[in-house]
Amino acid sequence: MALSSNKRQKKLQKKAKNRKKNLEKKKNKPVFSTSKAINYSSYPIHECFVPDGLFETGLGSILISRQTPQGKIAFSSFVVDVFCLGIKDCFFRVFDELEYEFIKSQIQGSHESQNFKNISPSCALKIVNGAIDYAKELGFSPHPDFNKDKHLFGNINVDNCSDEYSYGKNGKPFYFQCPHETPATVKKIINRLQEKCGLDGFDFIVLADDEFDF
Repeated sequence: MALSSNKRQKKLQKKAKNRKKNLEKKKNKPVFSTSKAINYSSYPIHECFVPDGLFETGLGSILISRQTPQGKIAFSSFVVDVFCLGIKDCFFRVFDELEYEFIKSQIQGSHESQNFKNISPSCALKIVNGAIDYAKELGFSPHPDFNKDKHLFGNINVDNCSDEYSYGKNGKPFYFQCPHETPATVKKIINRLQEKCGLDGFDFIVLADDEFDF
């Protein structure tokens, strides 16, 4: 049976109203990205941490987070080698608060006897930038994801940090092999250091159960 003109008009109006409502929902719904830290760079800083023994052990994770108006936590972690290689690893994610606290505790717990301390974001960025510059002088580039994940720092100014940091160990680069680094990777790093620093210009430690011929 054909609809009357009035009924047809009401049906069209109802569809238009529902379409408008759905568009409004999509517009107001927060979109959280796991790959674009720059989308969260203007939100307020939530926390920023660094392991207190970073410059004694040479390796540690710098953590920075921002909180969105919806209560989500945008989070970047940077594994920093201040003795030689600069940024070895990094990642960016957006979590709810419970997930964030769990991941943060996992990362902090992996640092054995080190405690994490609050640090100003400007000093955290200064450490990161300094490690990158030191590594670049030796011929090493930061982790490929760094150029994306660094954007969570936003417009933080390192000039606001008055602390000074020195890189390397005892005045020289010091490379220590991590368990996941293969003999081929180690040889490549050692050869690069020999080219840049000479035979006596750096120190290193490698795992005893690997075969190396330097």
